[in-house]
Amino acid sequence: MNINVALSADRNYCKLLATAMVSLFENNYEIESITIYCLLFNPGKDYINEIINLGKRYGRNIIIIETCKICEKHRFWEQSEDGRYVRLLLPKLLDSVDKVLYLDCDIMIRRNLKDLFNIDISQFYHAAVLDTVRKNARIEAYIDNIDTYFNSGVMLINLKKWREDDLVEKFKHFKLLHSDKGIYRDQRVLNGITASNFFILPPSYNFMPEFYQFTAEQIKGIAEINQFYSQEEIDSSMKNPHIVHFSGRSIDRPWYSNSRHKYTKEYRSYMNLCSFTSYKLKHDKLRNVAMWNIKRLVPFPILKHLILKKNSIL
Repeated sequence: MNINVALSADRNYCKLLATAMVSLFENNYEIESITIYCLLFNPGKDYINEIINLGKRYGRNIIIIETCKICEKHRFWEQSEDGRYVRLLLPKLLDSVDKVLYLDCDIMIRRNLKDLFNIDISQFYHAAVLDTVRKNARIEAYIDNIDTYFNSGVMLINLKKWREDDLVEKFKHFKLLHSDKGIYRDQRVLNGITASNFFILPPSYNFMPEFYQFTAEQIKGIAEINQFYSQEEIDSSMKNPHIVHFSGRSIDRPWYSNSRHKYTKEYRSYMNLCSFTSYKLKHDKLRNVAMWNIKRLVPFPILKHLILKKNSIL
């Protein structure tokens, strides 16, 4: 089996990208060929060399794509948002690839992904996991009448269909037509165009912190949706998730010293396998840490009321 994977990062996130790569390689020795497309923004030669050497160590093919020029050519967003929106250009960046797994760099792969790549998505734009965001995210994507809003941090993408249906132009039209204000701006564009035609993956392939923090019914209440994963589906995925997504705040992110995520120790073991030996943990403000600790002690009915009242995210 041959698989293609795309990750993007600027210089500040290259270490996370490298850690994600190591976790992929360590748990997928059975896959014969893996090609990693690294979409990088001004990374510097030192980081490029580190990433290439990492691929050599595992016998994997690394293709570095410095994205500044292609963004300048096709950009329909502010230049400062290149890192956020570049994945919308994947059909142009990977013009000879028909199927790719796109990953945010703040993830950890824990299991073999052969079954994921064997999923037939020929009739879909991509495969993704349902997100836990509040209703406003769906309103801003103009899909508030449906419950299938996905998280774009992990997407098995049918690039062939993206090209056939000229999605880049549709993304551009949507982006230029609607306000740039709001949350998850790049994810809003993706959902606004494709939320009605994607394959829904089990939570195991993009296991987010909210799946640990809330029950299925609680997520439905906060997100104001009727359809979501069952508690059985979440519990089954929680036992041994394929891909863990460290979205959220520092307390859920293992590269922060105050992280309390269940998989912090495992993630840091992959960090130590990178050649970035000077990787120093970040430190969050004590006020932020205290606020998140307090939030976890608030009874859910009160927390739900505060979230909906403030229009905040989970």
